[in-house]
Amino acid sequence: MLNDSLAKIGGSFIIAGRLDEHFRNRKLVREILGDSIPDLPILLLDHRPTQLAEVSKTAVNAQFSGHTHNGQLFPINFIIKNMYELAWGYRQLENTHFFVTSGLRLWGPPVKTTGKSEIMVVDFTFE
Repeated sequence: MLNDSLAKIGGSFIIAGRLDEHFRNRKLVREILGDSIPDLPILLLDHRPTQLAEVSKTAVNAQFSGHTHNGQLFPINFIIKNMYELAWGYRQLENTHFFVTSGLRLWGPPVKTTGKSEIMVVDFTFE
């Protein structure tokens, strides 16, 4: 588990993970990354798609999030869209790419009326 920590993956990239936002002692992204800016690409895993502006001002190249289920049930999808800056899909802020998936329908009632189940596949090329 990458709880407010990071790991170097074979000299190719760094993957960092954050504690969920409901933990009061959760570190800021810049605390997890430390003072040095690495030469390797940084991928961040954050359960909820929050604090996008903060993350976009760091060396993080891409963040992956979920939690929202894209609303899962009507009319919750409208509430979720107002709760999160990016409730589902893709957005780039500064030099950081943000991806939020609607997940697989593994939470709550065993139905989805909004937000289809999905597994996101992202291919990266680092220059």
